Amino acid sequence: MSGDPLEPQSWFVVASEDLAVAKICFASQHLSHTLIHCQQAVEKALKGYLISRNWKLSRTHEIGKLIEEARLHGVDVTWFTDMGKTLSFQYFGSRYPDVGAADFTVEEVQTLLTETEKLLNQIIPKKL
Repeated sequence: MSGDPLEPQSWFVVASEDLAVAKICFASQHLSHTLIHCQQAVEKALKGYLISRNWKLSRTHEIGKLIEEARLHGVDVTWFTDMGKTLSFQYFGSRYPDVGAADFTVEEVQTLLTETEKLLNQIIPKKL
């Protein structure tokens, strides 16, 4: 990631790029990579939001933890908690051989992609 990690805008830009890559992966039927980029988009968008609320940057990939932090800092995205757990599991499963990743249908991945975009639209300011 280029840019200042303490600048929310840097996180929002990269989150938006990850969402764009997720859409490309989905269109090419690379479902596991779609989910990896959805996870990264959500993680980075949440970190950007939290940093904009003077949260001290934490090196974590756990979306559930970031969702709870976001709630404590003024935005309720708890509706995404179960999907966040799914994305986190898929992210770790694709990166570490001892965790294992799950298989998802095209429809399940489409839902996760759509809901990821909805979350980003909720927390990223409209003007980047």
